[in-house]
Amino acid sequence: MAGDIERNLHVGDIGDNFLPGIAETVRRLTTPALAGAAIAAASSPRAIAGPDPIFAIIEAHDRAMAHESACSTAIGHLEETITEDRRTWSFHYSSGQLTPPPGCADAPEWLQAQQSLIEAYDRRYDAIGTLVATEPTIIAGAVALFGYVWSREYPNEPGAAGPILYHASGDDPDIAKTFSTRLAATMRRLIATPAV
Repeated sequence: MAGDIERNLHVGDIGDNFLPGIAETVRRLTTPALAGAAIAAASSPRAIAGPDPIFAIIEAHDRAMAHESACSTAIGHLEETITEDRRTWSFHYSSGQLTPPPGCADAPEWLQAQQSLIEAYDRRYDAIGTLVATEPTIIAGAVALFGYVWSREYPNEPGAAGPILYHASGDDPDIAKTFSTRLAATMRRLIATPAV
């Protein structure tokens, strides 16, 4: 399992250039012993003994990504139908351009699409925050969360880079490191908890 995760993540390729220290953290947390214990625990009756809110949170994040992707696709279609002089302003989250400049005469459907994209970004960032802040309550939830945060964000979009956890960390790679360490501790605790 550890090798599969590493191959899927291309950890060897991303190394410290992707997120400083994350490659080693992933290697450490995906040891065969932990992976084997997690698989055994996830298949035990205790693993599905009750609902885990993490499944709904994963689903909400997935829907938020799909919505954001749909907004981006809609903007792409508008770029083909609206002349450039009617689409001068566009949303740039990193530059803080969240509103069009005064007197902007862009097409109303262009401005609405940009506003929808802003709302979709906000929805996805809120979902990411909830995703990394929620502790799974059963081992199957912990295993699902671990696999999910290391999956590619926007898996159906060519050129979309990075795992979900990369985007969750923004400019602070320590979020990814502490999340992974916290989740591993949760998994160990859930694996060691005796069945009731």
